[in-house]
Amino acid sequence: DNIPSINSTELAHYMEHLSQAPTETSTPRTLLIDVRERDETEGPGVMLRGAHNLPLSEIEASVALNQEEFIDKYSFAPPREGDEVVLYCMSGMRAGRAAMLMNSRFKDSFLVKIFSEHLLTAPQLRRN
Repeated sequence: DNIPSINSTELAHYMEHLSQAPTETSTPRTLLIDVRERDETEGPGVMLRGAHNLPLSEIEASVALNQEEFIDKYSFAPPREGDEVVLYCMSGMRAGRAAMLMNSRFKDSFLVKIFSEHLLTAPQLRRN
């Protein structure tokens, strides 16, 4: 699979259009998902602004959850048809694996891209 990747300039553009509400709507959303493990995302300035955490190790199990269970566990609605999903981790390796997993499970349901630069190259995009 050839997963499209984006750079920090493109990521900044996506971050302007992120969907934060876990509500049900027919409008396609842009989601930024950090696939690092929970303990790697704790503390200020660790995750990117507007990102949600869905660890790579939980993606497979999260597919079995209904929408309400998914929202309860992850605090955002799962990706759905038409959404654009940008995945990231620290270096892009796990984001690539997560993208392949999502594409195999949800082929053509939503567009998956990865931020392939090292996360430390984008400090201006982090949460405070």
